[in-house]
Amino acid sequence: MSPMLKLAFHAINGVGLGHLVRAIALAEEVRALVPGAELLVLTTGRAPDLVGLDLPTARVTVGADGAVTVDDRLRTSNHDVLAVGAVTGRRTDLAAARLAGANTVARLRLARWTPEPAVTSVPTQPAVAVVGLTEAVAVRRRPDAVVHELTGSNGLVRLVVPPDRSRLLGATVVTPGAADAAVAALLAMSAGLAPQRLADLAEPGTALATVAAALGRPGRRVGSEPSGPAD
Repeated sequence: MSPMLKLAFHAINGVGLGHLVRAIALAEEVRALVPGAELLVLTTGRAPDLVGLDLPTARVTVGADGAVTVDDRLRTSNHDVLAVGAVTGRRTDLAAARLAGANTVARLRLARWTPEPAVTSVPTQPAVAVVGLTEAVAVRRRPDAVVHELTGSNGLVRLVVPPDRSRLLGATVVTPGAADAAVAALLAMSAGLAPQRLADLAEPGTALATVAAALGRPGRRVGSEPSGPAD
């Protein structure tokens, strides 16, 4: 009997999720060639490295979460310095980059950054999709937020809402239909729908119904153990 093939793929973090998607595609090719192979895909996150920049000398403030503090025009506490990208703790996108470039080169002070939530998905098995705040980010930015989650044999749906449950702040979905559920959450966030309104609109068996079902579960404070109820 031939020994079982065991392989580990390490996706080194780059810009976006392309590094992970390519590693998964390669792993799937190996599995197709060797059906009995055991495969492990590893990846790591990254955080801004501000050490050595001496930002206090430049009068640039860094918040308690380690990110450079910016206003809605992407200006730091020193208005002659603008910041964009991961160093601000915000999602990196082309719209923010263009705004920073325009404000820097043209010295404009009128353009404001109004970020729209966007779905990030990874084609794993089951799939993973994220929109808005994750629980880890909410611990830093919205420590008063509440988490509602639905777990089962099909995966996980974790939603972040404010204490008054007036709207949806973020969703993390790990299910075969993760992208569809995350898009449903995105539409609800963009429309500012309250959880009760989501429940009223949800048709059984739809992605929106999955989101609504998670909101119907008992809540807990962000960062607490899953068994801990919300205050």
